Amino acid sequence: MRLSLFDNGFLFAALNLSEKRVALLTTRSAEIAPWAKSFSTLKLELFERLFELEEWFETGDVLLAHNTSQIVPSHLLQKASMALNIHAGPPEFPGRDPHHWAVYRQAKEYGITAHFMEEKVDAGDIIEAIRFPIQPLDTPLALLHKANDLALNCMADVLKRIDANQPLLPIPESWAPYKTRRRDFLEICDVTEVWDDVEEMQRRIKAFHVPGHNNLYYRIGNERVYLFGRD
Repeated sequence: MRLSLFDNGFLFAALNLSEKRVALLTTRSAEIAPWAKSFSTLKLELFERLFELEEWFETGDVLLAHNTSQIVPSHLLQKASMALNIHAGPPEFPGRDPHHWAVYRQAKEYGITAHFMEEKVDAGDIIEAIRFPIQPLDTPLALLHKANDLALNCMADVLKRIDANQPLLPIPESWAPYKTRRRDFLEICDVTEVWDDVEEMQRRIKAFHVPGHNNLYYRIGNERVYLFGRD
């Protein structure tokens, strides 16, 4: 096994083994399972829950995360020969709820990022950033669905490259400096101070209202009153 470390990210050169053990943490295992055994050198195991992955995972295994909000703990990252995450959201929108913020900031493009995992979220070297144009009628959920499908294709390509012992190299892409947090989402969903600003209200409704969820609200004293409730 040969492994190098560059600029806080792992450069996967080659795993000189007849069989590479790969653990894939994903919420789309049903779609991946049909082609999971099509690789010549990979023993690919699919997991939807982190605790199940931990029971199977051994030192030197490859760890991939795809389309999951679960945070991989540091002790697993330290055991992995390579740890890679592929998720919806381009490097311009690190952190939580990127599809909402892309709509709110009126971005022209959205997409996905494939990157080496570190203890900090959305911090490792980027190996792939794929973008697509945002259409005027795209909702946050529409962006999320498009990006998740794109991430699935990217995951298939990454697995093929690992299977063929092709190196996964960092590319000249950088994360935006601010990572959105859940607190940022909750704060901007409070429309108490912008109630009379029609343009701002329209932006927030388009970006943060999701049918079936209590998101946007205003305050009356210490009480929250939700604009739409659960549709």
